[in-house]
Amino acid sequence: MSTRLVNPAGQYDLAIIGGGPAGASAACAARRLGASVLVIDTMKIGRPPEVIPALALSIFKEQGFELNGLLAGCARVNRFASIWTDGKTRQRSCISAPFGEDIVVDRYVLAKRMRSAAEQMGAIWRSAKVKDISRTSGTGFVLANSDGSTARCRQLIIATGRTPFGALQGNKVHWADSQVAIYPAQNAQAREIGDSAEFILETCFDGWWYGLRASDQSTYPVLVAEARHVARHSAWSHWFNDKLQATAHLSKQSWPKRYALEDLRICSARTSAHRTPCGDGWSLAGDVRLAIDPASGNGVLRAIQDGVRAVDLLSAKHGPRSRRDFARHHVEDWQSTLTQRARMYAAG
Repeated sequence: MSTRLVNPAGQYDLAIIGGGPAGASAACAARRLGASVLVIDTMKIGRPPEVIPALALSIFKEQGFELNGLLAGCARVNRFASIWTDGKTRQRSCISAPFGEDIVVDRYVLAKRMRSAAEQMGAIWRSAKVKDISRTSGTGFVLANSDGSTARCRQLIIATGRTPFGALQGNKVHWADSQVAIYPAQNAQAREIGDSAEFILETCFDGWWYGLRASDQSTYPVLVAEARHVARHSAWSHWFNDKLQATAHLSKQSWPKRYALEDLRICSARTSAHRTPCGDGWSLAGDVRLAIDPASGNGVLRAIQDGVRAVDLLSAKHGPRSRRDFARHHVEDWQSTLTQRARMYAAG
């Protein structure tokens, strides 16, 4: 990548579509190389809390993030309980030496903090939605935005998460399931977990639950199920509550006073991957490249690693060979994800 700033024609060295953990990580990595960076993002709210492995701490530090500010207020997971189809409850400590305890993160809050770090490093942020991508007459891209503006860049990273992206038409998506995550809408506003939490994983006929029990013993539940099993919209709350009451462990937990089980949100939780992860001057990063089961705890971890890998790919000297290697690793990553997923379901 070039070390120059935006040229008079307004062309950035790198444009990133999506400012979540993958996009923000890529922005910081590119700025460390001296590239001019534009991030286009709408910063949507709407994901349940996520538990990330303590290994993420060392990855964040390697990338130059200041941990005290980035993870301020995040609870540490000090116990893990799992209930599989045999009905037995298994409990263990979550300490994973040498990294420490796992961490509960709010993706929206984490992304805002990572954005702040990227902006401090000189990345430019624009609030918009990209409607179309076209090639310039030379080497580069033109992005047409929903607000009528356009942006030019030499290279492009697409990090739009699980959100469908029309500009990727023709890049087929493979998926292993059609899972969705269902959780109370006030989850984003009433997440007062404290400084420690217990992570609870419990299987059920329609899928599986994961919950976070806070230090005050109140629990935040999320149901992951195949979309075909989800009741019609008007019956979500009754269906959700019936499933919750049928659980062996989570049904015995207490709930926060301001927690509305009647007003639910739903978002994609499917395991999926795009067929082509990169091309001449562009790359995918994060969940848009490879999305995995949310309870695996590796979504955020993969996203921050993916952002750096995408920048490394685009800055590599051996372009075609590097892209072939990247594509090969992408296939291996997808296949290993399916293998791990099959083992998890077999264990259940």
